[in-house]
Formats: sequence, C-alpha cells, structure tokens
Amino acid sequence: MRLALLGGGNEAANLAVAAARLGHSVVALCDMPAGDPLESSPLAARASHTHWEDLLGGLAEAVIVGRTSADPAAREDQLRKLVQQAVPLAVVHPGCEAITGFELEMIRRDLGASIASYLPILWDPAIAELEALFGAEGRLGPMRQVGLEREGRAVSLEEIWNLLAGDIELVRRWFGPIRLVSALGTPPEQLMVQATTVGGAAAQWSFGPVLRSAGVRIALTGAGGKAVLALTDEAGSTSRSLQIVDQASEETREIAAGDPAARFLEGWLGKGDSAEAISVPKPEWAAACRDVETAETARHSLRRNKTLELYHEEHSEQQTFKGMMAAGGCLALLLTLAAFLVAMLLDSLLPLREFGWWRAWPVCVFAPLGIFLLLQAVQVILALDRRHGSKERPPES
Repeated sequence: MRLALLGGGNEAANLAVAAARLGHSVVALCDMPAGDPLESSPLAARASHTHWEDLLGGLAEAVIVGRTSADPAAREDQLRKLVQQAVPLAVVHPGCEAITGFELEMIRRDLGASIASYLPILWDPAIAELEALFGAEGRLGPMRQVGLEREGRAVSLEEIWNLLAGDIELVRRWFGPIRLVSALGTPPEQLMVQATTVGGAAAQWSFGPVLRSAGVRIALTGAGGKAVLALTDEAGSTSRSLQIVDQASEETREIAAGDPAARFLEGWLGKGDSAEAISVPKPEWAAACRDVETAETARHSLRRNKTLELYHEEHSEQQTFKGMMAAGGCLALLLTLAAFLVAMLLDSLLPLREFGWWRAWPVCVFAPLGIFLLLQAVQVILALDRRHGSKERPPES
C-alpha cells in the first residue's frame, strides 16, 4: 500500500520504518521538521519530498500524521482538509486540541472517513500481559485502582501534557470515562493528577525527576493482589519488568520487547494492499479526543486550583446548532425588548404618530423575532434530509 508521512517525530518514524518492513511503500514525506529522525535515513532518500496538499490528489492511499511539524500553525487545516477528502489517517496521539478533534469527528461521521489514533504503549506486549492478570478469570481479580508514575529528564510543559493525554487512555480503557479531575504541582519539574471515573474508581498520575530510571511505572491493584509494570528507557534500550504480588506469592518476570508500530500497522492496514482493507483499531478517534479533553481539563484544574468535572457532552452538528440557536435566541429577546422600550419612549415624547410609516413600528420590532423562530425549522429539515439520505445509501459490504 502507498503511504505518506505528514510531519515527524519518533513515533511517526517508527511507523514509517515498520510499514516499509511489512512491505508497504512510503512514497512521500511532507511537512517534516528539521532534524527529524527520518531525515537522513534510506527511507527518506527513496521517498519524494512534496507539499502536503499533494496528498489531497491521491498521491498516497493512507497518511501517517506525526506529532511534530515544520509548520505547526497549519496542522489543524491540514487535518481538516485531509478528512474532508476522506483520506485514511493514522494520527500519533495526541494529534490536535480537543475542540479540533471533535470537529474532525463530526466531519468523519458525515463522510464516513477513517481516522485511527496511534498510542505506542497500547500496542506494547507488556500491556497485554498486565491486563491478562486481571478480570473475572485473572489471577488478581477485578481491577480496583491504578497509579501511573512517570520519571523523565527535562522536557517541555507541552510534552508533559501530551504524556498525560496518552496515559489517560489506559485509565479510560480499564475503568471507563473520567468524571472528576484535579491537578497540582509545579510543572515541568513535578506534576500530580488525580482522577475519578464515572464508576467511582480512583486513578493517580504523576510526573517528576528521575529517581530510579526514566520511564513509566504502572501499579494496578485488584481484588486479589497488585501488579507493577515498569517500562524503563536507559541508554536507548527499553526494558520491561512485571512484579506480581498476591496473597500467596510474589514474583518478578522480564517481558520480551515487541514492535508496537508493526502490531498497530497490522491492525490498521490489515493484510490487504488497498485502502479497502483499512480498519480502525482502538482507541477510536472520538475516544482519543476525550483523552485530550481530560488532559486539557487537568491543565485548567492546575491553573484554577480546584477539582473540575467532565460532562462528556456529545459533539455533533445538532448539538452545535442547538447551542448557537440558544445563544441567538437570548440575544434576539434582549434586542427585541430594547427596541420595544426605545419605540415606546419615542412614541410618547415625539409626535411621530402623524407619519404612516411609524404606525408599523411593532412589525419592525417583532418581525426579526418571528424570522428567528422560523429558523428553528432548519434543524427538522436537515434531520429529515439526513434520514432520507441514509435510506438511499447502499449498505456497506
């Protein structure tokens, strides 16, 4: 399959290299920032370096979108136009702000486009081994709570929030949607985030300086014990160790390294060599947007020094239309009341009744309000049209 790379970063570079190893061809590199890991690779020498708008014309059958960009200000417009052209995308998570992500989700639903979200840790075999310990048939029983500790060297504040958005997906995957979130600390030196899910489960996430080794420690507590997964990164090599403690024993095992990028590509591109074989592995794009929304809420919580609640509102054209019409309705009522009061004042102070056109002032005042009320029918018309279009659309094979 012909793939293109938009942007860069380590995760996107790993995807491109894994794609070439699996027999796919990376035909174009677009918007690659200076100093990118792929810049001096043989893969970059074989691919064409072109403008990103060439991807709208079918240059590639699918596009890998990296986190970094040579022109970050243009990233939202790039994603919007690619989705509008129904180009299949694999976006390194997190790929954009939550509000942009929800907009892309609305476009994706209307056009039937495909957006996959790539989070490397989800495709690590160590996570699958950790999850196998829990559940009704697992050794440690149902999950009760989770703690994630990240230790790292000097990174930017934006990178810390990106790490949180990725790790939030693990919490949501294991315990469901998050309802409450609070944050405290002095980032980028140290940050702690506490979350409570809709089901009442507790989760704690922290970032701080390196005390043991750079990486992440995931401590999952179940009804029958506790498991701690340590993913450390030292001298360019990643090690994985899993410590299991239950009522009867304690053990530590090493987990062999896997290839998260290759596993994701097999789930995304399938075994075929055309765009028809593309599927969307979890997390789905809407869920990835919720993760980013939670991270952004934690940022607001840190700034306001209070616990904030997430309402998990549905983002759709209908909800947007209702919100705009509600705001417009309040404005129309206020303007109508003001115009009515001004007209009554002028009518009592000035001899305007002698003029025929003045007698029509009630129509001029209330006509805009009537027009606004008629606009409410637009939503009904659009819903009927969408329902009619869905009936005529042939079922997917």
